[in-house]
Amino acid sequence: MLTADRLFDGYNVQFNKSVLVLADKVAAVGDYAELSSQCARQYDLGDATIMPGFIESHAHISFQNVRHDKVLEHGITTAQDTGGGPLQSPQGGDGSLRLLTTGPILQAQGGYPLNIFTPDDQVGGYDKVGLAIAPNATENEVRAIVQNLVAGGASAIKIALEVGGEAGAPWMMDHGHGAVPEAPWPVLSEEQVEWIVNEAHALGKKVLAHVRLS
Repeated sequence: MLTADRLFDGYNVQFNKSVLVLADKVAAVGDYAELSSQCARQYDLGDATIMPGFIESHAHISFQNVRHDKVLEHGITTAQDTGGGPLQSPQGGDGSLRLLTTGPILQAQGGYPLNIFTPDDQVGGYDKVGLAIAPNATENEVRAIVQNLVAGGASAIKIALEVGGEAGAPWMMDHGHGAVPEAPWPVLSEEQVEWIVNEAHALGKKVLAHVRLS
């Protein structure tokens, strides 16, 4: 059982509360007197706040080979991997990191992120950092890509509308694949973006964008 001066349950801060943990799961939250008889091992954390695990909505875990246990050590119990590929169904939980993925970043041919991270691969795929959409791709073809991502477990759909050219930005630096391509970089057409967004929304998914705002 854990006791601390404060407890945040995700909605309100409560004071002088205890948390009863059984088999690595929270079994009850209440007053010390109510719970102390149910647990022999008790820890008083003093001037601390007991909180639920944090949710990281934008992470680069698979692409950067970040260890899941290290993420957990920082209080993050759920993370959405938006770093591009590979597409995976939700995994983890029950004491391990719960990981959600968006799969590859949808991009224009010759554009970001494939032009920076895997410049020899102008197509990409569902197991890559990016998946390129041809300029002449039909509406059905574009919508089918979104459908495949959702069917494969994508928690959201990510698109790249990055034209490049920002001095000092990470994507403008050499990543060991030769010189950074000259900007501006090709991006998806407005029509293609509309198809992606509409299909994603129809399937109950949000669209995240890597986009230059100025």
